[in-house]
Amino acid sequence: MKLYKNKIALSMAAILGAAALCSCSKGTDGGSLKGVDLSNYPINTDKTLTYWMDLPSNISSTCTNFGDTELAKELEKRTGIKVKYVHPSSGQGSEAFSLMVASNDMSDIIQYDWAKALGGPTITINDKVIIKLDDLIDNYAPNLKKYLSENEDVNKLVLTDEGNYYVFPFIRGDKELLTSCGPVIRRDWLQKLNLPIPETTDEVETTLRAFKNDLGIKAPLTMLNYQTNYLLNICQATSTFYVEGDKVFFGPSQPEYKEALARLNKWYKEGLLDNNYVSTDSTLLDSNMLNGESGMTYASGGGGVGKWIETMSAKGENFDILGIPYITDKKGNSPKFDAAGSTYSSYGSVAITTSCKYPELAAKLLDYGYSEDGHMLFNFGIEGKSYEMKDGYPTYTDEIMNNSEGLTVTQAMGKYLLAANTGSFVQDKRYIEQYYAKPQQKESLTNWSKHLETSESSTLPTLTYTADESTEYANIMTEVEKFVNENTAQYISGIKSLDSFDSSFESGLASLKIDRALEIVQAAYDRYKNR
Repeated sequence: MKLYKNKIALSMAAILGAAALCSCSKGTDGGSLKGVDLSNYPINTDKTLTYWMDLPSNISSTCTNFGDTELAKELEKRTGIKVKYVHPSSGQGSEAFSLMVASNDMSDIIQYDWAKALGGPTITINDKVIIKLDDLIDNYAPNLKKYLSENEDVNKLVLTDEGNYYVFPFIRGDKELLTSCGPVIRRDWLQKLNLPIPETTDEVETTLRAFKNDLGIKAPLTMLNYQTNYLLNICQATSTFYVEGDKVFFGPSQPEYKEALARLNKWYKEGLLDNNYVSTDSTLLDSNMLNGESGMTYASGGGGVGKWIETMSAKGENFDILGIPYITDKKGNSPKFDAAGSTYSSYGSVAITTSCKYPELAAKLLDYGYSEDGHMLFNFGIEGKSYEMKDGYPTYTDEIMNNSEGLTVTQAMGKYLLAANTGSFVQDKRYIEQYYAKPQQKESLTNWSKHLETSESSTLPTLTYTADESTEYANIMTEVEKFVNENTAQYISGIKSLDSFDSSFESGLASLKIDRALEIVQAAYDRYKNR
């Protein structure tokens, strides 16, 4: 049995209960595509492909299967290709995926995070989970081939170190799409206190102290329980790997990490930082921000800024919140770290599996998303229903923006288009220009993108590892990440004194072989640069 299938098979007993989650009837009859003209859409074929994907929440709120959306129906009409969509139960995607691969009963097409799955793309190709796409793209995906030939930076991102294509990628088509979230603050409180928007870590501290002392705010700065790294970013540190020039660094091993912990510990003791941040979920975060218990956090423009403004406006409350630029150390400097995404997102990209009997047909289906018509369909939906062309601009109709059935903009989008999700297409910035309709959302997006060019340079691209590297790296980082997360929380809360940092934290990282993990990442980054 292949390397990673073996590993998954060892844990099958624990997940057999999920078998019903991924019943993957291949939908094929073993016949050939002889006589089928694949050169033009719609393709005249009676073959059916199976497509496995997590069902996004904005779609599951109105449909139990992607095939029931107006988008899927229109896609079948335009391509002529029938597709049976298979979805795991909510929250069970990883378990269902593992079982599907281990049982070798895979759907023809799988949408997943292929840069990380099963040790990475090279391993999944060698272990015959997914297929190399080079020949298929050359012969059956002219739209994707054209895009990649015209965008060499993206082309480099979607290759393995060996120079092979492995997915039909999800691509963010403009810089404006690389970030849709960031630090947010109560602007009405700043105005009340006659304070400017904070730009530096020191100014954030001054602002939080004013919220606490002058307005009596219970927990001026709050975060979701998994957003500790964003707290560190405010204090000019990171818990992840990053790059400077040609060299890779591990954030917690750098001097600024201890400095950031000291600052956050001070905020924690003063009550400037929510003392319950390690257990704050989305419901509690909403409560903190809407009830005036917190005035600064990290949120998206849609599910945070837009939602909160809409909720408070409906109540007639004076409430103004704004996304602000990422925090830097000194005025005039650019922040070293932010949460900008990559042009290519391996999460949500699409691979063709070795179970697929009609890979050429699958390639034609997936390539449609990169055509001009496919681009418009996936980003804006159906003309006359979900959008209309106004002065050359695809403008969402009231079906999306003011849905008569009471659907939110995101839910309405889920019926007609993919722009708010992922898949095999190039995301169009004109989607978010309309999705972020409120003035505060537009201003927030501008602010979050302010230092994008500089901070993007510290972000590692999608890397791939050899089989040996992948296993060793995963073993090391599982323990390292657990160690870092536990100790970071303890240092911030004061359970552990920073006096022990040098002897305890740094030596602990060394004993867990962080230097070896860093060597592996550096080697992978060097290979990436040489692609």
